[in-house]
Amino acid sequence: MTIPSAKAMSTAIASIFSDLHSNNLIQDYDGPIRPMCGRLNKIPDGQKWALEVSSGMPIRFKETTDKNGDPIIPEIIADLEVDPSKETFPYLKWQIALEIKRPDQSPVARWHFDLAEPGQSAPKIHMQCGGHFANGTERDKEIPLKTPRWHHHAVDLLLLTEIVISSFYHDEWQQARLLPKWCPSINKSQHLCLLPYVNQIKDKIEVSGTTVMSQLWNGTWT
Repeated sequence: MTIPSAKAMSTAIASIFSDLHSNNLIQDYDGPIRPMCGRLNKIPDGQKWALEVSSGMPIRFKETTDKNGDPIIPEIIADLEVDPSKETFPYLKWQIALEIKRPDQSPVARWHFDLAEPGQSAPKIHMQCGGHFANGTERDKEIPLKTPRWHHHAVDLLLLTEIVISSFYHDEWQQARLLPKWCPSINKSQHLCLLPYVNQIKDKIEVSGTTVMSQLWNGTWT
């Protein structure tokens, strides 16, 4: 198993988002994507790498509609750090969120993936509905629950983007995944996010003395 280098991820990210921008599925490429790829390209192979998509300059997808026909805009923010030398658990920092907003930026829904804090009683990597919107407004509309935290494999920028595209722009996704560089680029993220998860649980599923949840719990998966 090989965790992708910074340069490999830069190439994959640039490929996916340039295609999306060319097809008018994201609103801006030069702002959040180009500088990120430039920074990743400068990191030597084998070294730790990080990427950030700030709330001030999120990856903002084109306007679409909810089930009632009202306009919504999906946005992604992220703060990720990876150590490629740690193949069992390469994630040093992992916070990534999908925020759904109205065109006036009022919140609709939010999901995020992150790491359990030291000593926290939760799966090591988990997905949670809700949390604080990046702009900090309308806290009274947030879901008043801290649990459940669903055990989950890591989800990075490209995997979350494919979730967004396949969910909200399904016809365009059907075409995008036929492009020559789409699947090889997504595959880089699958190596980063899915292989450590699969390797952690693959030998445990048939073991009667443990559960998958136990193997993915904070303090067990390291």
